[in-house]
Amino acid sequence: AVAQQQPVGFISRARNFANQSQFVLASPDFFHFNRVDGAYVGAGSTWRETPDLRLTAKLGYATGSDRWQYRGGADFQVSEAKRIWIGEAYHDETVNRPGLTNRSMDRTIQALLYRRDPLDYYRERGVTLSVAIRPFNFTQVDLHYNDQQQSELPVITDYSLLRPSQPQRINGFIMAGRMRSLSGTFTYDSRSLLRRDGQDTRLPSRTWTRVTVGTEVASPGLIPDDFSFSRYTLQIERHQRTSEFGMTAVSALFGITTGTVPPQRYFTIESGVRALGFQGNGFTTLRDTGFAGNRVAMISVRHDFDRLLFAKSGLPLIRKLPFTLRVFGGMFAIGFAHHVFLPSDSAFRTTSSPYTEAGFVLGNLTPFIAPLNLGAQFTWQISAQSTRRFQFGFNLALPGQGTQ
Repeated sequence: AVAQQQPVGFISRARNFANQSQFVLASPDFFHFNRVDGAYVGAGSTWRETPDLRLTAKLGYATGSDRWQYRGGADFQVSEAKRIWIGEAYHDETVNRPGLTNRSMDRTIQALLYRRDPLDYYRERGVTLSVAIRPFNFTQVDLHYNDQQQSELPVITDYSLLRPSQPQRINGFIMAGRMRSLSGTFTYDSRSLLRRDGQDTRLPSRTWTRVTVGTEVASPGLIPDDFSFSRYTLQIERHQRTSEFGMTAVSALFGITTGTVPPQRYFTIESGVRALGFQGNGFTTLRDTGFAGNRVAMISVRHDFDRLLFAKSGLPLIRKLPFTLRVFGGMFAIGFAHHVFLPSDSAFRTTSSPYTEAGFVLGNLTPFIAPLNLGAQFTWQISAQSTRRFQFGFNLALPGQGTQ
C-alpha cells in the first residue's frame, strides 16, 4: 500500500543530500581500479528532472586500457496510479560477471593494495529497453529487452601498492557475441510505501517478507541471437522480531539454467571484500576462490541481539556493556548439470555438499566515536573445504548501516 504523500522538510532534504553525497564519493563511476581498466576516472549520476522523468549519465576514461566508457538513459512515468515507467538506456563500458553475493561491491581497494580481485570482467555495448509497473499493492514487475555486444578483455596491469609479488589472476573467459535477451522480475514486498516528493520509500517494519522471481531468456527462435539459454532465480527474504531477544533475518536463493548458458551468465559466488583488516558482507572464508555453476542453492540466517543479551543477563558488569551482538550462518551448494564443459570452467570450484560457515560480530566497540560503529567479526568454516578455516576482521558501519 502507498501512504499519503508528505511534504519534504529541511531535515529530510539534508538527509537526502548527505546520502547522495556518500554515494557520489564512493561510486565506481567516479573512480575505480581493476586489472582490465587500470585506473578509471569519470563522473556519473542519476537524477530526477521532473517527478515523471528520471535521467542517468556516465562518462569516464580508463587510463590502463586507454578507452572511454559511457552510459546514458532516461525513464519516463506514463501512469502515476500504477507507477508505470518506460525507459531506454545505452552503454559501452566494462562490466563484471554478476555474482550472487556482493553484487554491487566495488573491489578497488583490494585490487589497488593487494592485487586481489575475484571478479571477472568483459566489455559490453548495447541498449536496454525497460518497463516497470506496480500492478497490485506490495508488488512490482520489471521487464527488460537487452541487445548487447559482449567481448573479452585482456589483463593490462599487475600494479599493486603493498603486495607486488602477489600473482595476478587472469581474466575469466566469456563467450563473445551478440546477446539479445528478454528478462524480468516479479517482486512481492510486504512493507508499505510512503509517497514523498514524487518518490516511493519503503516504511521501516519489524516484520516483513520479500519474494523475488527472476528470469532471463535468450532464444534464436524468438529473436536472432548468438546465444540460447534460460536462467531462473527465486529469492525469499524474511525479517521478524524473535521473542524479546532481537531481530532475525533469513534469506534463501535458488537458481537454475537450461540450454547452453555462457560463462558470463553462470551463477557465481565470490569471497567477501577484505582490505586493511576490514571486511564486508558475504562468505568471508573463501579466500580468493570462486565457485560457479548452472545450479545453485543458498541460505543464510542472521540474528541481531543488539544489546539485549547483555542487558538482560542480570550480571552487574555484563549488563552495562555498550556492545552489540550478532550471530550468523550461511551455506550454499553450487555445480553444473547437463552442461558441456569449457576449458575455462576449471578456474571455478563446485560443491555438491553444502559449503557452510558461521560466526558472530561484536559491535559498537567504539561508542566514544559515535556515530561510527567499529565491530569485530569472527567466522569459522565448518564444512570440509580446502579454504580458510577461520577468518577475523573488523567492520566499520556508517550512520544508518549495520555492523555487517
